Amino acid sequence: MLSVEQPPELSYSVTENDTTIRKGESVVLGSGLTVCGGSGEYSYTWSPANSLDNPLVKNPVATPEDTVTYLVTVTDGNGCRFAVPFTVNVKREAVKSILAGSLVPFDVLIFPNPGNDEFRIYITGPPCHKMELAVTDFSGRIFLKEILRNFEGERTVVLHPGLSGGIYLVRISSEKVFISKELIIR
Repeated sequence: MLSVEQPPELSYSVTENDTTIRKGESVVLGSGLTVCGGSGEYSYTWSPANSLDNPLVKNPVATPEDTVTYLVTVTDGNGCRFAVPFTVNVKREAVKSILAGSLVPFDVLIFPNPGNDEFRIYITGPPCHKMELAVTDFSGRIFLKEILRNFEGERTVVLHPGLSGGIYLVRISSEKVFISKELIIR
């Protein structure tokens, strides 16, 4: 009698696959990745590899210049594989806005950018009662407008603009602050 033993199904769990660092900092990738099943003896291949210390280990150190989504492909000894994305959002130095003659740090990060359907707008700056977020074209035509109330200095807004591919502006304004950043939709 012939008996064939099938290894358990190759699977994984991820506790965190999205992180934010400041430009010039490094982060260890894959620390929240747990792989199980399969035939054991897993190999890891990360891409893109250009900002990693070693793309062939489970937990490489990433030092990206810009926001990037890495993809780790995990392969077991039988050649079974899966891929998991890990996004590192790179926060640039704060843009300085002129407020009543003084400089106050204010920053807007858009990720992914360029992107398709969903964008996260990460806003930091001085607290204020009301702030307006608008998506416009370069002529100033408003496609989306949202009022952000009780801004306490930091907030992430998820946008689904539903616009065709092109370059738009995300404009953030309050009674004391105005900043705009390009939003690129594929």
